[in-house]
Amino acid sequence: NLNPNTGVHGQIINLLTVTGERLGGATALTFLKDGTPDSAITATNLSVNPEGTQLTATVTIAAAAALGTRVVTVTTPEGTSDTIATSGNSFTVLGQITLVPDFMSLVEGTSGGLTIQLSAPAPTGGLTVTLESAAPGIATVPASVTVPANATSASTSVTAVFEGTTNITASNSSFASGHSVVTVRAPIPTISSFNPSSGKVGTTVAISGTGFRLTPGANTVRFTGAGSTWVPATVTAASATSLTVTVPTGAITGPLQVSTSGGTVTSSGYFIVLPTQDFSLVVEPSTATAIAGTSVNLKVSTVTTGGLGRRLAASSSS
Repeated sequence: NLNPNTGVHGQIINLLTVTGERLGGATALTFLKDGTPDSAITATNLSVNPEGTQLTATVTIAAAAALGTRVVTVTTPEGTSDTIATSGNSFTVLGQITLVPDFMSLVEGTSGGLTIQLSAPAPTGGLTVTLESAAPGIATVPASVTVPANATSASTSVTAVFEGTTNITASNSSFASGHSVVTVRAPIPTISSFNPSSGKVGTTVAISGTGFRLTPGANTVRFTGAGSTWVPATVTAASATSLTVTVPTGAITGPLQVSTSGGTVTSSGYFIVLPTQDFSLVVEPSTATAIAGTSVNLKVSTVTTGGLGRRLAASSSS
């Protein structure tokens, strides 16, 4: 058996291991292509264990080595191993697929170009390269791309779906796989309007824009506060283009601010915070009848939202 049993042209395999019997005194490790030693593959630093069951060597595969399978033979003082191909003595030279770029950063909803490069021309009929995203929920790619016959590259694209990082793999059985890392970023949010544009504390406000996150808690909305501060508001509903919030206590007239993992935006317009009435007037009795020329005593009191009352004055009518 051979380990490894594949290599890429242009590669140096520092340790190739041959497992068998009667390998002692090995003088040559040869790679046969169509029955003839392939000069594009050389083996050096041969070493055999005392039991004669394991041979190691350094194998150099020239960049010009043709793709395909070779039969590996071992020559010892007793002779040369079998030249008939088996699963145990076959070594395959692979090409290399390279994805360019090997790293890209995209914003959700956008696409980026990806080039598939081959280290050897595609065969007659072209070469089908299979593409796969480790996390399609983050970024997607076509299922496959065909490199035309005799060409060494083909173009495709990556579509960003949702923020995160995924690995794109391009593979073909005759080539070592290529990889590209794709990072998807959330878009920077925008604010186009809010409705209503004014209201008291506790008012429900709908903010329209783009780049909002679908989970309410992934969006932070702030109203202007006293002393150049920001007052956070509770987001009760969210979509990519709309947020529903409640005007928080402590808010004053000023711009709104929305923050997501994609960034922060401040509105150009102001939300006007209206004053909140915190008391009511109570007149007792609530009804009274007076005859002309007579008077009626009425008690007028204020009642705050906390339930406390204070008598303002007594008045009479006639």
